[in-house]
Amino acid sequence: MPTTSTRFTHEKAPCGQFVDGERLQDEDRSEQCLVTDESFYACGCTSERHEYHDGSVALKITRHDGHILIDELDVGS
Repeated sequence: MPTTSTRFTHEKAPCGQFVDGERLQDEDRSEQCLVTDESFYACGCTSERHEYHDGSVALKITRHDGHILIDELDVGS
């Protein structure tokens, strides 16, 4: 599946502001990553979620000032 790009308006960013932005979703983007979901907010905040073939999920949420709010890897059970 090719990358899907969707624009959104007035969505709450990780910093708490309501801003516009863009969401990119991709399946089987690389040999290792099964699903990728990334959000880019107009304020500069980002949200990245990667699901891998082994069932693990990586999540990273970064505020527009560079402060990392969440950076975790869930290896599942």
